[in-house]
Amino acid sequence: MIKTRKISKLQIMGLILFVIGVNCFILKGFTPSELSETGMLIEPYFFLIPVGYFFIFSSLVTGVLSFFIHLIKK
Repeated sequence: MIKTRKISKLQIMGLILFVIGVNCFILKGFTPSELSETGMLIEPYFFLIPVGYFFIFSSLVTGVLSFFIHLIKK
């Protein structure tokens, strides 16, 4: 008999946060940037970079927390 392990809700939440973070970086990569006449770089979706880092950091914290909870229950 094969022993399978159930995926916890915390692990699913971490995976979803990671996917959202990666999608923020992908979306930022596809948006156009412009250079104004004065030489100023205009990036309308620059906010996606810190938001993406926040989601990836949150997923890492969630993954570590899930790992320690699994160790404590075992």
